[in-house]
Amino acid sequence: MVTGDSPEGLLRIKGPDGDPARRWRVIVGVPWLRWSGSIARVAGTVILVGYGSLARGNPPLRPTVCEIARHQQAFNGKIVRVSGTIESDGQEYTLITDAACAPIGIGFEYTAAASRSPTAQQLRNAILFTGKPGTQDKVITVTLVGRFFGNRKTWPTRLILVKKVSNLSVRPIK
Repeated sequence: MVTGDSPEGLLRIKGPDGDPARRWRVIVGVPWLRWSGSIARVAGTVILVGYGSLARGNPPLRPTVCEIARHQQAFNGKIVRVSGTIESDGQEYTLITDAACAPIGIGFEYTAAASRSPTAQQLRNAILFTGKPGTQDKVITVTLVGRFFGNRKTWPTRLILVKKVSNLSVRPIK
């Protein structure tokens, strides 16, 4: 769904997942200056064509953490499905990693809908409240699906905006 005038005067588009916290995506940062609704709908339709894998229903790419780290530009902005091990100090950093290219990792943040999912809450509880905070006394493996952003100027320089969490496994280190 496309709207013309948002509160900030920007053209915005409703996200395909209908998530209330991610309901709007800023598409064009130029005020529409009272353009008619039909012009905004036509512009929004053109923009929807390039919305990406989610708009077309394409399955996510399935690279490894190592492949993403080596070829960030190839995956930048793409929907990926990544499996790996969580590394966290329980306070300042949490990354998904792969033993094949340790210590390289990818940071992740949840969309609003994903953060409310039972699996994401279980992951958060496993990192923070199972045993000691972080992963020094446990091994956590998980699969994350979301949009990858690489070569960011802020830390983490590699980030997955997680839409879905699955295949969660937590086992204590003996």
